[in-house]
Amino acid sequence: MFPRLPGVGVPVAVLLLASAPAAAQTPMPRVEVHIDPGAGQQFATQAGFDLASLNGQVQTELDRLFQVYRLHDYVKAFGDAQGFTTRGLGVDYGSNVRYLEVGVSLSTALNGNRALLDADTRTQPIAGVSGNLTLMAGVNLGAAGLPVTIFGNYFKSHGSYHEFDAHLENLGVHVQVKLLGSRDEGPLSLLVRWGGIDITTGIDRSHMTLQLVRDFDRAIPVSGGGVSGEVDLASRGTFRLDMRTTSIPLEVTTNLRFLYLLSLYGGGGFDWQLGGGSELTANLDGTLTGKAPQAGVSAVDLGTMRVNVTQDASPSGGRIRGIVGLQANVFLLKIFAQLNVAPDPFLANFGFGARFVW
Repeated sequence: MFPRLPGVGVPVAVLLLASAPAAAQTPMPRVEVHIDPGAGQQFATQAGFDLASLNGQVQTELDRLFQVYRLHDYVKAFGDAQGFTTRGLGVDYGSNVRYLEVGVSLSTALNGNRALLDADTRTQPIAGVSGNLTLMAGVNLGAAGLPVTIFGNYFKSHGSYHEFDAHLENLGVHVQVKLLGSRDEGPLSLLVRWGGIDITTGIDRSHMTLQLVRDFDRAIPVSGGGVSGEVDLASRGTFRLDMRTTSIPLEVTTNLRFLYLLSLYGGGGFDWQLGGGSELTANLDGTLTGKAPQAGVSAVDLGTMRVNVTQDASPSGGRIRGIVGLQANVFLLKIFAQLNVAPDPFLANFGFGARFVW
């Protein structure tokens, strides 16, 4: 399901689709389906299908496959979701850094798309789960008399996802200001200590491209007259998605440390998505083959399919999200797990990783 990084063996960013309601927009051209009347009628008769129903089912599924009825929203959701996968990877919310820290963070994101919840990924070329990986470091400016920690993160990779070649690059620089907080070093601080209020802002940039490098094949289920079958699509051509996002987060968080061993943190944030955009280009030609094993029909050449679409979309202006996390403290080693959640459309980003904090 995930592309793999050479020599690392962990998931890198794939893609995340947000299930936003389709907005009214200029009708997009439908995918062109040409089912040969003779071959189509032969297959329908042998399988016990109605030819008009067969045509309708194939056309509807191909329209859903390439999302032509809401193409702008679909492409816009790509950029919004890809930007969301980087949230919280380059900043430490659970530690009170005294000098510096280094670490690695991995994020796995989940969307509210019905295709994922129904375990049905056939309706979209790319759907379901997304991940992101980054290397980070932070330095505290307390020695200069400033309650400020500066964080930086970066990662670049090349992998694959099913029929697609994937390229990912993320970059972030953040400034975290510490307000208030417990200064008590007495016995009570051994049991519980409040880490104060942290205000974090900065800039996040993410760039990912997906390029079709093999034939694009899908099986489309069809049914009728109590018999089920499928129409296999075998297509080739170009399918490219380019996503760039630039955003400025503003987060307010706090943390509690218990017995030096466990830290709990949480808060909220708002992300201004100021730049970037997503661009989709698809130009595919394919053949359609009907199969109905229940009716003894092995394979019938039904006709052809063609899709030629181009769409670009700017990211959403901003999004509110919640942050909650849990961290285990083992001397200098901090192992954490955290959740970022954004509503409407629902996006959930689960991150985990390890850091050494001095």
